[in-house]
Amino acid sequence: MKRNLIVLSCLLVFLAFTGSQAMAVQVWGEGAYTDTDVQVCIYVNTESDALRSFGVKLTYDSGELNYVSSTKNEADWYLTDRNGTQYDYQEPEDVEEQGSYRAVVIIGGILDPGKVQDKVSGPRILLGTVWFTRVPGTGLTQGLTLNLGKGGDYANFVKGPEVGDVLDGSVSFLSVDVYERGDADGNGKINVSDVTEIRKMVFDEIPETCYADCDKSGDVNISDVTCIRNKVFH
Repeated sequence: MKRNLIVLSCLLVFLAFTGSQAMAVQVWGEGAYTDTDVQVCIYVNTESDALRSFGVKLTYDSGELNYVSSTKNEADWYLTDRNGTQYDYQEPEDVEEQGSYRAVVIIGGILDPGKVQDKVSGPRILLGTVWFTRVPGTGLTQGLTLNLGKGGDYANFVKGPEVGDVLDGSVSFLSVDVYERGDADGNGKINVSDVTEIRKMVFDEIPETCYADCDKSGDVNISDVTCIRNKVFH
């Protein structure tokens, strides 16, 4: 009997652990660089837990990068009244960290009285985009990191109105992978294989990445193939 209780306890712990892992919110970044600038797109995977709000910060070394601007993804994260009028709310902030490090804090949420399900969910939801210029004469050390937007008692990732609906403790922050514009497959070099990746993205076979946007048009399309070919053959 005692052995059975031990086995049952271990099973319950295992199920609780795997369940919490399955529900964890994943946040990651995709960056694209040129000789002069860096763009970072921040995404969340929130298929298990639909979100009502988020708070994320991107830390960077101001010795290597100069902050230019940032935006929230207002297509998914917005506030409206009952008439559908959309309102502006907290803009992203560039704040001091320690030493030469600074952070861009992006806070977002959704409130739409006209919709029953005023939440955001999906496998690849854009939170925001940050632009930097590169400091001349410095390298790019891949020192970009992601974390909760605000500390203390602030609730960043929230799925509902109850206290237990704050998900900050289960958010998994993944890496910020930065590649040269045109390196569509992210293998560290630009060659003809990147043209194949672009075609897959154009035909919606795989998700678009910001580093596949070779010509910085804001969209991955056939013109990026021309841009890649120019880099390969010139």
